[in-house]
Amino acid sequence: MRITAQQQLNIKPQLADFLSKLEVGDTIKGKLVELLGQSISIKTASGQVFTAALMQSVELKPGQVVELNINSITEQGIFAELKTENQKTILNEDAKLQQLLKQMDIKPEENNLQAAKLLLKFNMSVTKENITNLINTQKSMESLAKGDAPKAIALLQSELNINNTEVTKLVKIAAALEPQSKEILKALQMNKEMPVVEVKALQNEANDAEPKPQVLPKQAEVRRTMDNGPKAVLQQLAAEVTKQGIEQDIVSQEPRLEKLINTITKVFEAVSQAKPEQAAYMLSKELKITPAIVKAIVDNKNGENMLSKQLEGFEKLVEALERNQVDVKEMKQELKKLFIKPELLQDKEQVTKNFKDIVKLGTKLESLIREQGLENQLDTSVLQDAKNNMDFIKNINTNINYIQIPLDITDNKTTAEIYVFNDKKKSKAINPENATILIALDLNKLGHIESLISVVKKNVSITFKVEKEDFKKIINNTVEALKQALEARGYSLNPLKLIDIEEKFNLLELEELTNMDLGQRYLDIRV
Repeated sequence: MRITAQQQLNIKPQLADFLSKLEVGDTIKGKLVELLGQSISIKTASGQVFTAALMQSVELKPGQVVELNINSITEQGIFAELKTENQKTILNEDAKLQQLLKQMDIKPEENNLQAAKLLLKFNMSVTKENITNLINTQKSMESLAKGDAPKAIALLQSELNINNTEVTKLVKIAAALEPQSKEILKALQMNKEMPVVEVKALQNEANDAEPKPQVLPKQAEVRRTMDNGPKAVLQQLAAEVTKQGIEQDIVSQEPRLEKLINTITKVFEAVSQAKPEQAAYMLSKELKITPAIVKAIVDNKNGENMLSKQLEGFEKLVEALERNQVDVKEMKQELKKLFIKPELLQDKEQVTKNFKDIVKLGTKLESLIREQGLENQLDTSVLQDAKNNMDFIKNINTNINYIQIPLDITDNKTTAEIYVFNDKKKSKAINPENATILIALDLNKLGHIESLISVVKKNVSITFKVEKEDFKKIINNTVEALKQALEARGYSLNPLKLIDIEEKFNLLELEELTNMDLGQRYLDIRV
């Protein structure tokens, strides 16, 4: 691989110093992001991406981890070569997985091999049961993502809590109701009287049905077809039901039906964005894979679904209640207390209590809106979003340490995301001498910041990923104070790394990066 002198001129100034310290024999390790001919882009564990040219073509796949050795540094550029041992290891692993699949009486084809790799990626055993489970789950998600009109009608009839029902069950219900759904759709299209459908018996039939083995689609984003415009069809169906006066529990009032229609279309939207890696991640955490959990994973990837934003949604609902002459003074005070001051973060009991208080306030707010008869006049979706997010956090926390904490930093309301793991082992117990911590924050004036803190035998390494130059100045001005504070507790601080942020933190990417060897020396440049 060659990084030319011309390419070095494009390197950002704050990284030039690190580049100048590279020595022959140093190792560069990262995940292959893109391969275009003999040009490759590699992303390192600290989040930086660099592009360079290979001296000869090799067979590589996006997503795999590669290692490069610096073998020459001259005025003309920096030269590195791909570690052939790494490539051979990858090929050997593929061969071993194919042999393992044959032993389990599973065809060693690409789709099944992909499923096996995803199991390994998220530290799950490669067993026939796990492969089948992953494939069936992903196939169910793909089926929901299609979001056609008959499926939408089936879910409208199902009387299920759609957001919190497992996707595999939703697909079975939709399949069981498909003949009746198509009949209703045909009647709508021909403007005929719609048939009344018996639902419960069909639900029992679907519940008893055994899922059939499916094929995991290739690793690519699922695209929605949305045949026949499901939302439009559902709204037309609601209008016909109301006009004809058909008695069904789920259509007792039009506003409630509209909310259910919106829920169904949002389910299609959320599941359509899910990828095979996300299905494997959810299975690895033993999560009940529902549309609500899928949406939480997708939102986490997109940097959304933050508790601070949801609490701001609570505030808007409180303001709406106040405009309707409802006494909410006490609730306003409770809301303010939910944004913790940074100095209280060390108080574990306070953080735990705060989490519980958010749940209580959400329930209290929902009850008050219902008591006032305003549930069909106000958009209360933020209450369900907050509940789903907190359920997601609690589920994730069954085997790892991940938390969101609403903060008030000098009147700036934000969410602190904190993720702690131990020596690559996803364990609840934290070893203060061997752990890695990631803290992510969004601040109004200083932008997004992430700090990745690694502790190995009292040696602390910190990488700051920042969005704005002003934050770099603040960090540089506090290095000495930080060093002294750590030394007072028996720790030593390695040189800080300050890099520009390329991509915001998300659970899946961090999980993958922690499986890399953080002890290697990484090249943090962007060409």
